[in-house]
Amino acid sequence: MRELSRGGLLIVVAFSIPLFVELRTVAGFVGVDLPLTAVAVLAVLFYAGLLLAYYLSKPVEGTAA
Repeated sequence: MRELSRGGLLIVVAFSIPLFVELRTVAGFVGVDLPLTAVAVLAVLFYAGLLLAYYLSKPVEGTAA
């Protein structure tokens, strides 16, 4: 697995912020009332998973690859 760079992490975060903001709008177009707390929980879970992937992609120092 390739290492996720800090720049790549920032790009994913930058593109995901409008995605979560507009998620409620798109849900409203199809008739689904999506509360702000639900979107916030989804965003927090997404960012937690993203940070987990970032830290797990780092090579362990002191070991030969």
